[in-house]
Amino acid sequence: MHNVKQIRGSPKGVIGECMFKSTRKWAVTTKLVPRRYYLPQLEGRITKEQIQFLDKYWLSLDCIELTYEKGIPKLILYEVKTKNFIENRPAWWKPCITQSTVNIYREAIKLGMEVKFAFVDLHDNWEYEIRLEPFEVETCHVSVPREYDRESWHKNI
Repeated sequence: MHNVKQIRGSPKGVIGECMFKSTRKWAVTTKLVPRRYYLPQLEGRITKEQIQFLDKYWLSLDCIELTYEKGIPKLILYEVKTKNFIENRPAWWKPCITQSTVNIYREAIKLGMEVKFAFVDLHDNWEYEIRLEPFEVETCHVSVPREYDRESWHKNI
């Protein structure tokens, strides 16, 4: 028998992104929704620069959500981190993120988008909880970029 809590790497991350999306009606998981389908729906709602940003970094983003505050559209980007739940997680624990991802989110913030961490904590018996926290580089461990995080990889798509 397989246990989702024992999966490592990208498959576990995609599972977590789907679990997160299931809790947010308007969130879009970028790995599962083609940009050619979703981006035209945003035209006129967000700036052209924001649409160009999303087009350029679509596969580097985990989830996006367009919300409205007092009738004004607001684009939120989520960096989803899927972890096995550990009660009283050590204070020194920090989520890993690449420098390329940090740079992408800094650019998003400059363009007026909000960036948040969405932590998917996997409990026993198929239960999970979602914790949203503001994106702050100081709370992360910045690691070496992987192949698909490199700028050259995006130019070949």
